[in-house]
Amino acid sequence: MVYLKRGINKIESGYGLKDFYKYYKENAKNPLDYTTFSNVWKDVAKSIMKLVIYRNLDFMIPARMGTLCVRKIKAKPIIKSDGTVCKNRMSINYKASWEKWFKEYPELTKEEIAKLPNKKHVYYLNDHSDGFKIKFMWDKYTCNVKNQNIYNLQIARPNKQEVSRAFTKYKTDYYEYINRQTYGKE
Repeated sequence: MVYLKRGINKIESGYGLKDFYKYYKENAKNPLDYTTFSNVWKDVAKSIMKLVIYRNLDFMIPARMGTLCVRKIKAKPIIKSDGTVCKNRMSINYKASWEKWFKEYPELTKEEIAKLPNKKHVYYLNDHSDGFKIKFMWDKYTCNVKNQNIYNLQIARPNKQEVSRAFTKYKTDYYEYINRQTYGKE
């Protein structure tokens, strides 16, 4: 497997479990110790994620912060006027791309290959899922936070892998995503 160095995190979390515990400790009458609080918090979060992933549950986040769900999205390729396919909506298969580049450029190192301009990528076609992509979504339709469009949802990688496993191995079927802005205009 090819590994390239990653840079500094783009998104840093402003709050964490210790901040939640600090708030809880200040406002609870009989607060738990940190380890018990941490274990309870992790168990609840795992249970919610399992329900969202395996039971296709739409989890309504408390305080009217929207809904967390998993949806399948039909990948519709866009054909440009010159007849080529617009590839910016397609996901790149990096493993297959690197294998292809190592065969095409056997004399170059991976750092030299990475610097090459205009390399041809290999893309996922999602034939196994009939052209659908599966992804976590934060539905902000019922969210009452100001400037909600500047916020985004970052799901941990193990949860994304769990969704993939549930869809391919256990044949979990998810609801298809319907964009509310364009619904009924087609």
